[in-house]
Amino acid sequence: MISLGNFPRWVAVGLLAGFLCAGCQTHSPLLKTGTVDTTVLLQADDEYQEFAQEYLAERVASAEKVRKIVEAQGGQVKDRATLQELQAIESELLKKWQDRTREFIGLRMDRISAAAQKVARDKGLDLVLIDAKDYATVEFGAVDVTGDILAEIPGFAGGSAEPTGSAPSPEASR
Repeated sequence: MISLGNFPRWVAVGLLAGFLCAGCQTHSPLLKTGTVDTTVLLQADDEYQEFAQEYLAERVASAEKVRKIVEAQGGQVKDRATLQELQAIESELLKKWQDRTREFIGLRMDRISAAAQKVARDKGLDLVLIDAKDYATVEFGAVDVTGDILAEIPGFAGGSAEPTGSAPSPEASR
């Protein structure tokens, strides 16, 4: 016989019932998850496209400057000073565009986040994850709300896109 000592029987019975019932639940609550492909959103952003074109133009101008310097050296960099000049051209371009890109993308992600929060509330989603085609986050069961988020962001080229989110995305069953 098991002795309960000074332990009240009703507490022991309650604990035993709790342990036994813990396994009685048929399933745990589901987490409703949405996904957004931020690449699609940025590609639909006219300002992002202008930003990318400006970067490309400066990259081409920088490459032309480097080409002229190397050409003036007879096609080869022959001294340390020229090498440092070329490195400075590249370094200046990278610094400028890293800073601008960080700021630009940060502002865009803030807009995307605000829109994602609204879509999540409207659709009863607990979570919205970034799920790009190249870097899958969700393996199955999530609803792609990229179009819904795009429709919530004013000024984007695709701002009038048809809402999505009625079914899991094809990528969601990877």
